[in-house]
Amino acid sequence: PPDRHKSYTKPLCIIMKRTNLLYFVLGLIILLVPIWYIYGNDVKEYFQTKDYVYWSNDVSITSADYEASIDRNSKFKIYWWHGLVLQAKDRKVINARAYAVFDKSKSWIKDTSGFELSNRIQTLKFDFYQIYAQKFNQEIDKARLNQNTKYEDLESIGDKIYSDLKIQEKVIFDSYTDHEERFQKWRPIIDSLLIHGIE
Repeated sequence: PPDRHKSYTKPLCIIMKRTNLLYFVLGLIILLVPIWYIYGNDVKEYFQTKDYVYWSNDVSITSADYEASIDRNSKFKIYWWHGLVLQAKDRKVINARAYAVFDKSKSWIKDTSGFELSNRIQTLKFDFYQIYAQKFNQEIDKARLNQNTKYEDLESIGDKIYSDLKIQEKVIFDSYTDHEERFQKWRPIIDSLLIHGIE
């Protein structure tokens, strides 16, 4: 009878659909695994660094670069985040480099009044971080001469340099000195250190 024929073909169609879906999923996995193996680190690095502005001589931070949610409880009108990052493809010492960065996802601004002066201090601080990035890269170059140097060794070097950076950062930027006074005092010093480096 027609009804009996339907009762057999319907489960058969379901089984076939499930089998086709299984083959599709397996095929997709087989396709994606080698792609992830080849490009996975690049993808992870993209998501880790997509909010970074890397230091350069002509980089310019604008109010649009402050993308973090505003801390309404903060007494500050503006907050910026700078850091040192160590990057190397596949964590290989041979191509490791350190960079000074401004992180847009951690920086916020309540209003743009007085932004010009604040941004001059931000630029000063960004340049300050670049001085230590240069120092870090000098130490990386030295460490690279030893064939036994591992990526973890570079991280240890970075920890020491970052610790020194934070000490000096407090001296320059965490005092109650007026912004303009701070800028006038430290701008020529940092400009010189950018050219000649630090010991």
